Amino acid sequence: MPWSARFDDPIPLPRGRQLVTLQDAGTYITRLPKAEHEATEWQAAMEALILVATLGGPTMMARIGVMRALNRHVVREFNPNHKETRWGRPETGEGSMTGTTARDLKIEKPRPDFWGQRGPDGARREITQLTQHESVK
Repeated sequence: MPWSARFDDPIPLPRGRQLVTLQDAGTYITRLPKAEHEATEWQAAMEALILVATLGGPTMMARIGVMRALNRHVVREFNPNHKETRWGRPETGEGSMTGTTARDLKIEKPRPDFWGQRGPDGARREITQLTQHESVK
């Protein structure tokens, strides 16, 4: 894949610019101050860019590397005021099927046609098409 390959989505930079191609990202990384350029995140991003450009991998991998390096100082904070997602059963009146059974929905458990069971002597035997009237001991 050539260095002129475009990212699926441009990478936004802090001052409003955007990185559109692999070459833009490579140039941006090489122009960083030396101390920042030698950070492990930027080294990993440059390695991902080189691998994508030389071996033809997906540009998304290089984009992820650059985005991780750009956001390496961002701390994700817990927001206790965030509205939690309601997990579990829906309340009545919200499309729930309260009072509905599997029989009402005509859902039947699949019946296996082959079961390996032990016979009265403890030897393994195979039972096919076991009906409700037969019992297995």
